[in-house]
Parts: sequence; structure tokens; C-alpha cells
Amino acid sequence: MPSQPPKPRTATVLTRRHLQTGLTVSIALVVGVLGVFDVVDPSTVAAATLATLALLAFDLAEERRDLAHVVPLLTRVVRALHRLPGELPGEPRLAASTSGLNIDLAGAADVRLVGVTLGRTLRNIAEPLARRLAEGALVRIAVIDPATSAPAEAARRATLPDDRGIFTNRLRPTLDLVREVAESARGTGRIEVRLLPFVPSFGLIMVDAEGEAGRLYVDVYSHRPAGAEPVLALTQAGSPQWYRHYLREFDHIWAHGQPIDLLPAEPAPCPV
Repeated sequence: MPSQPPKPRTATVLTRRHLQTGLTVSIALVVGVLGVFDVVDPSTVAAATLATLALLAFDLAEERRDLAHVVPLLTRVVRALHRLPGELPGEPRLAASTSGLNIDLAGAADVRLVGVTLGRTLRNIAEPLARRLAEGALVRIAVIDPATSAPAEAARRATLPDDRGIFTNRLRPTLDLVREVAESARGTGRIEVRLLPFVPSFGLIMVDAEGEAGRLYVDVYSHRPAGAEPVLALTQAGSPQWYRHYLREFDHIWAHGQPIDLLPAEPAPCPV
């Protein structure tokens, strides 16, 4: 019985080409979907992208195409990937801080603030904060304790070691303003204040932080600011890793603060 003629080598090579192309397209689709939905971090997406490019280069080499066109392309892509993490959609970016002036508190049920003295921030949001309290919101504020070494530490960090009183003096109007806001909202929302025996390394404004639509604003402190400070805006959808990080940071800071009573107890009603 005559043996069957061998299959043409072209067909075998073509099938292999199809498998390689299908594998490359599948990897590219998976990487794209993971990147769009922020399932993996940017470094993983970048590594997977490089692997996909390697498959493409291998496929082109097998077809005996001119690698002189491929190598420059890969070089440009690799250089672009070094800049990619800061440009990915949803990647947090720094902007100029407005100390809460442009932050919308409408409808917020949970507002949390952390800072050294928060003087400017509280002045900027005092009215919307009072409105939120009047509608039953919970407001938590953490600032440094003037009775500890924290003001001196803040002065050293600000390269003003001989001017410890500057931060103590800034705290007085802050606490007075908080008492005024609390008094205006007595019996509706709840405002809590804790004093910190240390200087926080960043400022925080958190709006409905536990909800899916929560927003965090992280102020990056400078040692001697000459102008606007940088602020980092975070959301759960855009930056889940760093969002959860600062959410835990607030809980840690709050747990180490000393609660204070802002308002005297309401007098008991006179007996009839």
C-alpha cells in the first residue's frame, strides 16, 4: 500500500503562525481588560505588555522579516513603558492644594479631617461643614495636641526650631472655630475631635470614605512651603491600593488621638 505523501511544510508553518497570532492577540486582550478595569497594578500590565511584544518580535523573526524595523520599534516602546506608570488612566496625580476650598461636601454623611492645625482648611469649609452637621453628618477631626511636644516637633519640621509657639497659637483659633461649628449643630449631627501627640506626615480630607463613591484628598506637606502645597486626589475605583492605604492610615491616627469634649454638657431641665 503506497504511503501517504507528507503534508506540505507550508501548511504546518501556517498553522503554527495562526497559533502564535491567536496567543498574542489573546494576551493583548487580557492585558488591555486588566488595565482598563484596574485589576492589576501598572507594573504588572507593563511586564505583560513586554511579553506580548516579545512574542510579536519572535513571530516576525520566524517569518524572516527585516529585524532592523522591529528593534527600533521595541526600543521606543520600552522607553515609553518607563514613563507609562505615571500616565495610566486612574493613576493618581498631584495638583495644587486649595485647602478644601474646591471640595464638594454636598450630601456627605461622613467627613474626616487630619492635619497639623487645619486652620486654613477649616476656615474654607466651615459653612458647608455646619450644613452637613445640621443634616446629621458625622465629622471627625484630628490635629496636634498643644499640651504635648507636637508643636515643637512641628516647628522643627518647618525649620523653625526656636518658634514653637507658632503652632500652639495657630491651634487656638482652630479649636475655637470647631467649637463654634459644633455649637451651631448641637443636637443634629456629631462632631468629634482628637488631639495627636505627634505631627502627622500628611493632611487628609476624606468624604464618605467608606462608600463606593468616597473621595480622599492627601496633602503632601513641605518643610517650608513657598506657595501652594501639592495634593493627591484618590478614589476607590481609580486607585484602590493607595485609597485603602490612606483609609487605614486614618484609622491608625484616630486610634492614637486623645478625645476632647468640645461642648459643655447641656443643663438638665428644671423640675416642674
